[in-house]
Amino acid sequence: MFASWWIFITILTSFYTANLTAFLTLSKFTLPINNAEDVRRKEKQFVTIRGGAVEYAIRNRDETLNALSVLVDKRLVDFTTNVNDSDTLADKVAKQNYVFVRDRPAIDHMIYADYLVRRKINPINERVHCPYATATTPFLKRNRAFGYPLATEWNTIFDPELLKMVEGGIIKYKLNERLPNAEICPQNLGGTERQLKNRDLVMTYFVMVTGFVTSIVVFVSELGFRYLNHRKLNDQLQQQQPSKKDTTERVSYLGKQFGAGDSPPPPYAEIFSRHQLGVLGGERTGKLFDDTDYPANGANRQMINGRDYMVVREKNGLGSRLIPMRAPSAAIFHYTYAN
Repeated sequence: MFASWWIFITILTSFYTANLTAFLTLSKFTLPINNAEDVRRKEKQFVTIRGGAVEYAIRNRDETLNALSVLVDKRLVDFTTNVNDSDTLADKVAKQNYVFVRDRPAIDHMIYADYLVRRKINPINERVHCPYATATTPFLKRNRAFGYPLATEWNTIFDPELLKMVEGGIIKYKLNERLPNAEICPQNLGGTERQLKNRDLVMTYFVMVTGFVTSIVVFVSELGFRYLNHRKLNDQLQQQQPSKKDTTERVSYLGKQFGAGDSPPPPYAEIFSRHQLGVLGGERTGKLFDDTDYPANGANRQMINGRDYMVVREKNGLGSRLIPMRAPSAAIFHYTYAN
């Protein structure tokens, strides 16, 4: 387990480090929320201005944003009355991880103001200057216009002047006034690589330390259980050892206990020496076994399936027994006979 976990952690941290390096060196961010459909599918909490065009589009069934009304029923939408966008950004977005849906010009001014404040506080560390990102796909497109009462002549006064400001670019200029020409905190960095720093690998260190500590704990536990098992086994063996008053007893090689006056069964060779000496009624032939038959004791040597056997008739004459003559088989027979 220790070795397997070690290899697993090494491979895991290698993949994690490689993916982290590739992610940090990319020149383009990837946002989890890019449009209204992502908000609805992921059921993401978002905040917007009460009484604005977004709330109207959500509550009106004829609008495309009406699909977000299910989030209103689940209380995932906050229609705020706070007109200070900086407070909403600091409270809802930074602390509670809300998505802020707002007019694009207002979003640009808010992000740029926050950027200037952060750059003034910490001008060296560029990583903290842009903690927020803006989605490139708009949630809703609406034309700005003035509404006049019916049967009014104000349109004849305002329309020519508004037309001049739109055609002359004054409206667009005032919307982007005090904003830089470059995009603020862009997603696409234009090939600028971000440097991989040691603090980016904190999760790698945490995974490695956790894995090694876990494997060491398991390894030490195995050693502890092994020590306890050996200790328990030794205690059991000591309890099974005979006492001093039983020193007269002995144990045969067959594992059977015999007393001082007892004797173990005769060995295998002695059984055939009885045949050889004629103990069972036969006469000695000068060999341990002979190929000829022994009519007196009913024993003869035969080759069965390529092995030598001694065929001995039972005393009752109702059958015969095969006694193997090979050494391994003879030892097995002697063990069976002795037990």
